[in-house]
Amino acid sequence: MRMQIIVNCFAKLLNSLLIELFMLKNWRFTAHALLLAFAALTAYPCFAQDMNLVGRMCPADLSTYALQDGTSCDPKGEAAKACDRRFNAPSRPWHECYQEISVCQDRINEYNRKTTAYNNWVNQCRDADKKRIDDLQRTAKTTPNSGSSPSSNSSLSAALAKAKEAAKNEAKNSALDNSKARLELDTQVQQKKAADEARMRAEQAAADARLRAQ
Repeated sequence: MRMQIIVNCFAKLLNSLLIELFMLKNWRFTAHALLLAFAALTAYPCFAQDMNLVGRMCPADLSTYALQDGTSCDPKGEAAKACDRRFNAPSRPWHECYQEISVCQDRINEYNRKTTAYNNWVNQCRDADKKRIDDLQRTAKTTPNSGSSPSSNSSLSAALAKAKEAAKNEAKNSALDNSKARLELDTQVQQKKAADEARMRAEQAAADARLRAQ
């Protein structure tokens, strides 16, 4: 059953990826889209919910991640103003300049969407684990001593300790794997952003040089 659920989630994820690629109609974004798909593997709600249905103990201490600033692509409209200064509207370079801003904003929006879904999943896992532990503790406290044998109390304590230990161990392993994946995604996004900014600075410098030469 677990394998069938995982396969179904991968099928949904692949379908979503193909739709995004079809809408982009530009295969130079394929690598970026695949990277987003990798991030979605841990953030996709279907995956998290279905794994919970088969009794997976969610890590309770995974980190959540901050969203990126959506205005960083065009702070105070300066990037758009630079496009207007450097190029004549509506020329092709002018459109391409604005397209760079749009691509940057779309990339941040997509990153924030995936990150929000991932953060929501982490919070759901925390709540689910807390409820499991609270239920076990409540049962241990409300079990009548007169009607309980030492063996039953011992079994309940062992189950509580086992649940805590399982959550702790899986938290360590899952936190490491997910942190590596998120770090890789953050690095890729920052590298692409830095490359875009460097290209725009180079284009602006070239345009300024042409203006001075006239």
